[in-house]
Amino acid sequence: MFGVGFFEMVIIAVVALVVVGPKRLPEVMRQAGRLFVHVRRTANDVRSTFDQVIREAEDEIRREEAQSLREALQPILDAKKDVSSIIADAHTTTTEALAPTGTQTLAQGRSLDQVLTPAPKAAAAPAADSHLVTSTSPSRESSDLEPPHPPKLQDSPPDDKV
Repeated sequence: MFGVGFFEMVIIAVVALVVVGPKRLPEVMRQAGRLFVHVRRTANDVRSTFDQVIREAEDEIRREEAQSLREALQPILDAKKDVSSIIADAHTTTTEALAPTGTQTLAQGRSLDQVLTPAPKAAAAPAADSHLVTSTSPSRESSDLEPPHPPKLQDSPPDDKV
């Protein structure tokens, strides 16, 4: 406990017996035990109070950091709202501009409805070796089942002449 071994404890007990005497030794030991318990309890109270003060200070520091982060992020959140509203306005404008009226025609003479809906695929011609085909259901290629995809745009190389 305090670096006191068994033999040191025996020496302390013998000295206490000689100084206090055998009559008062039990009472003195009880008082020493109560004093030891009181000191230990006080030390634990001081330690817990110190820990509580440290926790409260850490919580306060966390609150201040969180508040400063909120204040720093506010312009970013405002910009996000602005961009979202611009995108929503652009979507609404685009949807209204592309709304089919039935009378709009494109340069090729097709209406906007015809362009936006995919044309039905022509039926595949029967195979020349029809006697080799064992299936009675018409065959369909996987490309017939998938909707057409818009062409992919290629990335342009970056300009180094800036």
